[in-house]
Formats: sequence, C-alpha cells, structure tokens
Amino acid sequence: MIQAPRFAALPQLRVGVQKNRPPFDFVDADGRHAGLAADVLQTLAEHTGLKFAMVVDESTEHLLGRLHK
Repeated sequence: MIQAPRFAALPQLRVGVQKNRPPFDFVDADGRHAGLAADVLQTLAEHTGLKFAMVVDESTEHLLGRLHK
C-alpha cells in the first residue's frame, strides 16, 4: 500500500452514490455499493489508505445537495 502521510490525516471523504446507475454506480441487493465506481474507490482505498463514506440517493441533484451539507 502506498500511503502518503497527508492521506492518513484526512477525515473520511464523502462520496455520492446513485442507487440505480448500473454498471457504473448502484446499490446491490445486500445494500452494498457496487459497480465500476465502487471498484475504483476500493482500489484507491487499498492503495492510499483513504477512507470513504458513501452518501446514497436517487439523483445527482439530490446527491449534490446532500454532499454540500
């Protein structure tokens, strides 16, 4: 794992997840983030030590509003 010291000091980064945008971004039957975006975030977390908090909603507009809070 490549973990820059500055990454370790960061809080969890909030990431917007759309519930139903397969194959890119969706929530599976078990309620887990899945798809290409989930794979990319998992790889980033493994290689950098970054931590992500998922914010799930139906639309981009709703996500943007929730992420700005």
